[in-house]
Order: sequence, then structure tokens, then C-alpha cells
Amino acid sequence: MSILRVKLYQEFACYRKPMTYGFWETYPLPPLSTVKGFFHNVVEAKEYIPARYGIQGKIKSIVLDMQSMYKFGRKDSENKGVYIEGFNKPLLKSPIYVSNLYAVELTIYIESKLEYLEKFRENLLNLEYPSLGRKEDLVRVDSVDMVELTERDLFEDSYYIKNGIYFSKEKAKELEVNGINYRMNFYYESKNGMRFFKKKDVVYVDNKNLEFGSILYDKEEDKVVDLIGD
Repeated sequence: MSILRVKLYQEFACYRKPMTYGFWETYPLPPLSTVKGFFHNVVEAKEYIPARYGIQGKIKSIVLDMQSMYKFGRKDSENKGVYIEGFNKPLLKSPIYVSNLYAVELTIYIESKLEYLEKFRENLLNLEYPSLGRKEDLVRVDSVDMVELTERDLFEDSYYIKNGIYFSKEKAKELEVNGINYRMNFYYESKNGMRFFKKKDVVYVDNKNLEFGSILYDKEEDKVVDLIGD
């Protein structure tokens, strides 16, 4: 199986979890929607492109940062703030804590039509300031290569996970592994001006000896791969 392998490095990154406000928590790795959006943005897609993504990586540590957040308050807010013409609501400023990953090393596998993979590789290497996650979370592109994956029989040849990885819920059950469960946004459909999100259930695992089932394997990097998506 031929797919694209992308190796990236970020000095700092925050992959914010939805519904976190006073304290912005981060996923341990970029979520599916972030990687999917990154892929579509780089290929300059005008419509949805079916693809599957394998996301894994490691970090050195997590650091906390304090930032100022600007938001609209309620009309009857005691803190009147600054009123913005046309919105009729006060603009308020408040401090928030942000959880940042430090020294992020990512390996992302992408399976899609060859024309899109080639365009992604060409465009990514020509971007002046590529970023993943927030706009300020710049990435260093270490390599972008087409690779061949093989199927690894874990009953005969077990594998020890040495870095964080997302498994689909179905694959995690097959491999008999437990981890942190997430229900992640994957894509959305717009109806009557509203967004309806489609979600994927994934399991994050960062150390485990795999002894059951089978899984895709990148022999060159000595990494197992689970592709999640369409």
C-alpha cells in the first residue's frame, strides 16, 4: 500500500479541545479535524476530499502559558467593556491559561488519490510559513515521502508502541488495547446556516505491547499505522 508519510516538528503547539474556555486544554496529538483541515488547506481544495489519516508523535513536555482572550459579553454584563458598533454587545478582555505542547515530533500518514498526495507534497514544500493547529503554531517540514506499508501479523511478530498514536475504536478493540477515549469531530455538513458535525471515536495510546491482531506497518520507520477517516 502506497501512502504519503509526513514528518513535522513544532516548537510549541496547542490542539485545543472543544468546550474548554477558562483553561484551554490540548489534545496530546493533533486531532483528525485539524489534520484534515491542514491537508485540504495545503492542496487548496475547493470541495471535500475523501482521505484517511494516521497520526502519531511524541513531545518533551507540557508548559502553561497565560494569554488575553477577547470575547463578547452579555448586554447586561456588569463589566461594560468596549461596545462595538453593529454588534450592540461589550467586548471584554479576560486572562486564560493555555496548555502548550513543547518540542512536538509528528509523523502523519495520509491515504488519498495520488493526484492530491502529489499536490500536497509539492505545495507543502513551497509554503513560506506552514502551521498546524493555531496560526502561530509553525511547523518545520522534515520530510514528505511516498512509502509502502505492509501488513504485520502481531500474533507472530509483536510490537511495542514507543510514541503516542491514535487508533480507531474498532482497531483498538481488535488489538485489545486500552487508552484515552476521544470522540473527535471529523467533518461537518452545513444545513440552513448551521453546522452538523460527524464524529469519530478514537483511542490514544502511548505505550503498549501489541500481541493480538494485525496492523499496517512502516518498516523503514519501524512504526505501526492505523488509518482513520473515509
